[in-house]
Amino acid sequence: MNVGVRLSFSFSSLIHKAMTMLSYPTLHWFAFFLSLFCATTAFAADLTGQVVGVINGDTLRLSTGNQQLKVRLAEIDAPEEKQPWGNRAKQALSDLVLGKEVRVTVQTADRYKQILGRVFVGSMDVNLELVRQGQAWAYRQYTWDQRLLTAEQEARTARRGLWSQSQVNLVPPWEWKPPIIPGTAKK
Repeated sequence: MNVGVRLSFSFSSLIHKAMTMLSYPTLHWFAFFLSLFCATTAFAADLTGQVVGVINGDTLRLSTGNQQLKVRLAEIDAPEEKQPWGNRAKQALSDLVLGKEVRVTVQTADRYKQILGRVFVGSMDVNLELVRQGQAWAYRQYTWDQRLLTAEQEARTARRGLWSQSQVNLVPPWEWKPPIIPGTAKK
């Protein structure tokens, strides 16, 4: 008998047994948590590889041996390259990961078909460390981890990294528009 079939049969038997033993309200909650567990584990994946390039303050290029992947650090947003502090944020990410072996816990892919994930060097959460250093914002629209919001507030209070700039330069990347240089605008 195929191992996959046996596991499937055992799992099916477990579900059937639980259904016969549980009352309707309890069964309803059991089914809910089971579906939630299956949904979260179905998409969880880890990639490992060496960082061979840093594109900007929140995007890197990962070599997994046979391919190179573009990885965007999830739940944070660093200043754009032409934005004040953009080059410093890129350098901070480079200092943390360039040339190092990393693990990426993949969350999803974005509209640009980049992998979105949490990046780890050993036990260090690089996404969290960038926010802690004041090199990036917690991306509120996409942040699930409360630690990122706390780290951002602490960096603001301590005026670390980009928070040391004047208020006029503190525009989140999702609101920032690059300046238009006369004669370069598209008609």
